[in-house]
Amino acid sequence: MPLPFLKKKPEAFVGKGFIPVERVKELSSRGFAEPQIVDALLKEGFSVDEIDKALTQALKTSVAAPAQKREETKLPTLEDITKEEKPLEVPETPLAEIESYAGYPIEERYSTEEYIDYIVQARVAEIVEKIKEFEIKYSELEKRIESIRSQLDEFLRSRSEEQKQILNKIET
Repeated sequence: MPLPFLKKKPEAFVGKGFIPVERVKELSSRGFAEPQIVDALLKEGFSVDEIDKALTQALKTSVAAPAQKREETKLPTLEDITKEEKPLEVPETPLAEIESYAGYPIEERYSTEEYIDYIVQARVAEIVEKIKEFEIKYSELEKRIESIRSQLDEFLRSRSEEQKQILNKIET
């Protein structure tokens, strides 16, 4: 019995025999995505291995070229930057004028404890509000349960009276 996994593997697709790096660069410069480039090269008769090598080489050359350009450009020195900068001119506005725009005194600072107290009080107020909502819902639920209980008791009383009437009719 022949085993299928021991069969001779089919020969790999040979391709055109060269790596199409320039074609990859051309397609990528036109805006083709990598899957589109692969599809185009497969249709042109290149093997998967050739396409992979071409993509890798094209990527390497595109990364290496900007690095060389960066080395050629001279970085500005600190002296060049300080020469170009001019001191900023800030108009002097009196503090009272700023406070009138803001509507409150600027110098007023709060301590860390006051900020923490404010945050805690705000959070506690939210929690208290939620608890009140739950208490209201709980009381409404209790009222509904009591209403259902009274209806059930009334129903049971009427049933027992009906049963007594039926028994009386049977006896007579």
